[in-house]
Amino acid sequence: MAKRRTRLGDPAPVAALLLRLVPDDVPAVAAAEAALGLSLPRQGGRMVRGGAVGVLALAPDEWLLLPRGRDVGEPLRAALAPHHAAVIEMGDAWLALSLAGPGAAEALAAGSALDLGPAQFPAGSGAATRLGSYAVILMCEARADDGTTADKAGDAFTLLVPRSYAVAARGWLAEVIGEGAPEQP
Repeated sequence: MAKRRTRLGDPAPVAALLLRLVPDDVPAVAAAEAALGLSLPRQGGRMVRGGAVGVLALAPDEWLLLPRGRDVGEPLRAALAPHHAAVIEMGDAWLALSLAGPGAAEALAAGSALDLGPAQFPAGSGAATRLGSYAVILMCEARADDGTTADKAGDAFTLLVPRSYAVAARGWLAEVIGEGAPEQP
């Protein structure tokens, strides 16, 4: 039987937007939620997913939007036009890395001050943090012990890394999990 191992993906493009608005501005929040088709998470570090978008609360007035398959930026900008709010394209700024399998949480813990235990960082959690010397947005996609993944042998995480550091951050993670770094272009 082959031993399961931690899998590290190559840097990949990501569609991402940043939403900034005053959380006490009820009409602006309602307009954003109507345009997105879901309620904005109010607790920092929580992610909600709807049909076309995932939304991660980064701060009380800041949300990361991860669209899937359709443009949510323009409809959201139109809905928020009468309000004091901003929708900023961030996809060109970041690349996504995936890390999954047994040892994924332990590899991330080697460079992060976050408590990545399943109780403290369950599936659907996320945070802006540091990983080694790299600023990242870390999202837990699935945990092996809570039934959110079919791969019972490990957890699954996505990291958004500044584009200029993505290859270096991947190399750092590859070293931590004992995998060779990819060839430089």
